[in-house]
Amino acid sequence: MFNSRLNSKPFGVLERGMWVDFVENNEKARRIGYGRLTNKDYEDWYEVPKKSWMSIVSAAFNEALMLFAVSPFELPVRIVRSLLPPIVHRFRIINVDLLGPSLAVLILICMLILGQTEKENTLGAERVVLSYCILLPFFTHVILRCCQAAITFMQLLSLIGYSLYGPVLTLSVSLIIDRERSDTIFFLCLAVFGGLSTLRVVLVLLASLRIPAARLLVCTSVALTQLLFVVWLHFTYLHPTFVFGRGKAVSEND
Repeated sequence: MFNSRLNSKPFGVLERGMWVDFVENNEKARRIGYGRLTNKDYEDWYEVPKKSWMSIVSAAFNEALMLFAVSPFELPVRIVRSLLPPIVHRFRIINVDLLGPSLAVLILICMLILGQTEKENTLGAERVVLSYCILLPFFTHVILRCCQAAITFMQLLSLIGYSLYGPVLTLSVSLIIDRERSDTIFFLCLAVFGGLSTLRVVLVLLASLRIPAARLLVCTSVALTQLLFVVWLHFTYLHPTFVFGRGKAVSEND
């Protein structure tokens, strides 16, 4: 299941001459009806009988399962790689899977729920994080499609999902050092971890866009959204003195 040969197949390269390679776990090139076809597959394409609904559902389930087929020894490498800009050749590979992003979402939700128990917040941490993880890739993909960017939705979802390790390290390190009491330590961690993960996303989006105006609009919007989201999570759920919606509560009591 965890075959290293499966992780060495380039899939979805942005365009010829680009320096970013997206790699998927499954070998779609060898599967009939999915992804690229070899010459033999193309010659026998019309001779393939029609598939039943059960075979289609089974194939779709296997495709979804392969997105979580990541070796436990490979996962830390992908996490570290998500915090480094794609400048060196070994960091230009972007793996397309859902195991790493799902783990980042789970850790972030658990951390915010832990901080929420000590504060009176009406907003659920799980709903906020899941809404962010769904809405940001969706709207970014719509804008990128309008700008004719050479990147698919799964590639963008995996890229933004792995960038969540920047907020996870930012909040966890500042929580361990001084329990989120010092804003200086938090913003220092945000500049290091959050800045590195956001820079990687911005550089990949720059490589996929051709229109200069679109590069400025999309990259600036995504970068500000990611960084401001971490700041909002810090003050809303983990900061010991800041209370979300305090002004409204005071006005109602008056």
